[in-house]
Amino acid sequence: MGSGVKIYGAGGHSLVVMEILEQTAVPIVGVYDDGTNHHPDHHDVQPGIRSSTFDRGEAPFIIAVGRNAARAELAHLLGGTFGVAIHPSAIVSATARIGEGTVVMAGAIVQRNAQIGKHVIINTGAVVDHDTVIGDFAHISPNATVCGHAEVGEGTFVGAGASIISNVKVGRWVTLQAGTVALTDIADASP
Repeated sequence: MGSGVKIYGAGGHSLVVMEILEQTAVPIVGVYDDGTNHHPDHHDVQPGIRSSTFDRGEAPFIIAVGRNAARAELAHLLGGTFGVAIHPSAIVSATARIGEGTVVMAGAIVQRNAQIGKHVIINTGAVVDHDTVIGDFAHISPNATVCGHAEVGEGTFVGAGASIISNVKVGRWVTLQAGTVALTDIADASP
């Protein structure tokens, strides 16, 4: 990622993203947020995009915000280029496609031919099996499993420990609660 990335967000999720970047030797060249000037890891936080003093600069951003709708809004407002963060303990197939702005956390597995959209969170220990499609701004929570040939729509939240069975299509902006097992297709929801 060239000379480093900027982190947008100063909450708990940003700490995890920062740790991934540190472990992969990617320099963090700035932290930005709309609501605070203090980061729990003692980084100085620069004003966010809604501030008249916001400086986009040249480095790509990673939006370290857990809420899917907020990530989508910020990605639209920021435009430009975005980085990718993949934890060194994650297993990502060489044939998987990972979209810009996406974060793959510790212990996650992304199998052969999986297609991961933009600004997706593949959280700790999550499994995305072969030939799956994960839409932009989705979040696959810790220890969730998306089986082969399944689809997860844009903005969908798959709760901790939830499972989506092979060939099942979950629509856009759906929330699957923790521990849910999706056995049949689920229609789109409202964002």
